[in-house]
Amino acid sequence: MEALSGLEKLLLSGRTPSFSSILAPHTSLVRVDEDGGEVVFDLVVGKEITNINGFLHGGAAATAVDVLSTIALVALAPEKTTTGGVSIEIHTQYTGAAPKGATITVTASARSVGSRIAFLDVDARDAVSGKSYFTGQHIKFIGSNPKIKSKL
Repeated sequence: MEALSGLEKLLLSGRTPSFSSILAPHTSLVRVDEDGGEVVFDLVVGKEITNINGFLHGGAAATAVDVLSTIALVALAPEKTTTGGVSIEIHTQYTGAAPKGATITVTASARSVGSRIAFLDVDARDAVSGKSYFTGQHIKFIGSNPKIKSKL
């Protein structure tokens, strides 16, 4: 398996008209650890993703939980999903303020991937000091059943 292919490249390319495109210039893949079930990224806090006080914006952190855990899911379980699925729930805990210029090591892991649901975790820490900046949990629907129709 190529470490970064398909959906992962598209999400981080900045070519998609989505929230993920704002993270693309600030994010790089460090490694894919298939045995350990995690994907590690570096996220550099640039001006475009900071709040008025010069720290990583909470929305950018939440977007990182969404996008980077989805990339990890596709990289670690390509036999389960190639599209990344649909978010059911995203939970982000803000544990510290990451200043502009900081490099954050973001570790995204697949805690459990079933036939329809995936449970993903994210841990984001300062690359130098190890200080925690945010953590997140992401639950995704990855199965499909064409027989089920929406009643909305």
